[in-house]
Amino acid sequence: MMLALSTLTIDPFGAQLLALKPGSTSLGDTARRVSRVATLDGGAALLDGGYTVADRTVSIDLTGQTKTVVDDLKYLCETYEKLLVLTEDGAFLAAPERVSLGVNSARMTLLVTGVAEIKL
Repeated sequence: MMLALSTLTIDPFGAQLLALKPGSTSLGDTARRVSRVATLDGGAALLDGGYTVADRTVSIDLTGQTKTVVDDLKYLCETYEKLLVLTEDGAFLAAPERVSLGVNSARMTLLVTGVAEIKL
């Protein structure tokens, strides 16, 4: 699977094309925003807020990467509030929440904020 990360502004170090091992990355669950509250009659009241991509969390697990790739992911997390994330599911805007660093490895967590509009 391929995944691309990019900044929203021009940055010579702001783009990464990552080849990911199967099972090493999670593109998030599909879920609806549903709240359930117990009622006095023993039943339940539901509030269904519907589905939104903003409930997704993308987790990227990179092992066996070069130090340059790991350093670039750290740079993106430290420098940018939002990134463009391109996956096989679509293009999303996401906030980099955290990068956990190891020896030649990294795990990056991105909080999706919405679908990206790409204008050419």
